[in-house]
Amino acid sequence: MSRYPFQEACAEYIELMSHGAIKPSTLRTLKNKLKWISNDTQYLYENERISTTNPAKITPEDVLQYIGLWRDGETRGKELEEIYVSRLLSFLKKILVYKNNNAVTNFELKYASLVPTKTSKRLQPLRNSEINRIMQYSERVADDDWNRLEGYAMTIMSLCAGCRPLEIRALLASDVNLCSRVVHIEYVKGAGDYGMPRDAPILEWGIPFLSRYTDAREKKLAEIGCTTNIMFPTTSDRNGSKAGEEMSENRMNQLKNYVVLDTGIAYNIRSCRRTYVYTLLNSRIPDTIVAKCAGHTVATMHKHYTTYTCEQSVQVAQTILDRRESIVPNLPMPIAPVPLADARTDQINRPKIENPWEMSGYV
Repeated sequence: MSRYPFQEACAEYIELMSHGAIKPSTLRTLKNKLKWISNDTQYLYENERISTTNPAKITPEDVLQYIGLWRDGETRGKELEEIYVSRLLSFLKKILVYKNNNAVTNFELKYASLVPTKTSKRLQPLRNSEINRIMQYSERVADDDWNRLEGYAMTIMSLCAGCRPLEIRALLASDVNLCSRVVHIEYVKGAGDYGMPRDAPILEWGIPFLSRYTDAREKKLAEIGCTTNIMFPTTSDRNGSKAGEEMSENRMNQLKNYVVLDTGIAYNIRSCRRTYVYTLLNSRIPDTIVAKCAGHTVATMHKHYTTYTCEQSVQVAQTILDRRESIVPNLPMPIAPVPLADARTDQINRPKIENPWEMSGYV
């Protein structure tokens, strides 16, 4: 056994996965996460919080130390959200199971109340004012500002065609037909299982900027001497990827953040996809057609999309209240409360009878 058995196990697992088992972008994500977990393993061992760095001998109590480290954010400078802790735990489980160790499964059974939750808030679609703001700022981007240009183009493509983050990164330029306003999405989420390639209409208001991006893309690829069919390619050798390849999820978020900084609108690509689906539904397009364009079953679409957004809920409530205010009569004044009992005598204070012909006392 080497001096760093956990790192050695990670290297073996990555080598196993690198021969076509997973996509290149997923492989890069796997490498990054396992590198972080390897560093955290060494940190915990050096601080005598886990018993070993051998993934075959890690115990459920050791897993508990990982969870505490990630929740407190000791090695990252900030506390991690539960959904992210859950993801790191899943990567740790891959390595331990690879070494025939079920410590994570035993941890989940033994410490059920400490298992990180996977629930997350359902994203809201962008408001019309936010979409208009993004389009206004996109017009100010210079053609030679490649990072911003690509960030805005990815955002607008998802807003106008409902592409998921994975589908944006894998999208082929030859599958985008701006003249007929149709995009063919070949590499979809759940490919080989429930995901099927699909065609989707591109909303007309996004065509001018996407056309501008397409021209700038050809110039950029010619400038760096690269030939690729990826619609949103990596244009420099960085983060383990080469120019012309499909970008990583981390790189996609970096480009998207240029738009966030410019506009001040906190969003992600999945919010843009939801906006596209709601746009089609609000246009009174039949549910079966919308589901087909979005790559959903009708049942899934009804479960996740056929509800009022926060903005729509406020508008509906205000409209109903405005109508009722004109017809609801003035309400009577509230009835005065009955006096409370005197705490000392436990009797209710009543007015004293002053009539001499009546028995003295209280009402």
